[in-house]
Amino acid sequence: MVCHRVLHLAPNKDMPSRSAQAESFSLANMVPQVHASNAGVWEGMEGAARQMALDEGEVYVVSGPAFIGNNVQRVGNVLVPTHLWKVLYSPAQQRAGAYVTANDATGTYSMGSVSELEKMTGVSVLPGLPRSIRDSAMALPKPAAQHGGKKSRTKGQSQSPSKEADDFTLRDFATSILDAIKRAGQH
Repeated sequence: MVCHRVLHLAPNKDMPSRSAQAESFSLANMVPQVHASNAGVWEGMEGAARQMALDEGEVYVVSGPAFIGNNVQRVGNVLVPTHLWKVLYSPAQQRAGAYVTANDATGTYSMGSVSELEKMTGVSVLPGLPRSIRDSAMALPKPAAQHGGKKSRTKGQSQSPSKEADDFTLRDFATSILDAIKRAGQH
């Protein structure tokens, strides 16, 4: 049996505020993903996108599921994507590239152009970009897993108390849902 977790297409830890973090738990932002992929290569892709944004100041990121082939699985009534993809567009470089990973425990992934991704998935990603940018694959950084999902810090560097207070966790989300259910039951 394969253990699936819920993948945030737009990661919770990239959200700029507590309310945006809460909104990232919308089912519109989630798909089932094999845990080993989520904690491995996918987390590495998220980290690579985050680092590129820090380095360049602005990066557009679009992520999504792909259902390729005839072996699409279901969990209840939910289709499990066979692959997941992430496109990065750098306005500074005027370049774009795509990561694609299998939704399995192998950690396999590939990098290519937006046009190649579009042919593979049938999804038109960033259709406003000129064809020349979509056809030419930007050199993307190799995804390196962050292990444990924690942001790396140098020795002696700590996270500010205000940032810790703003972090929205799954526990916060569950508490807010339970509170809403209690309030609904009182009416």
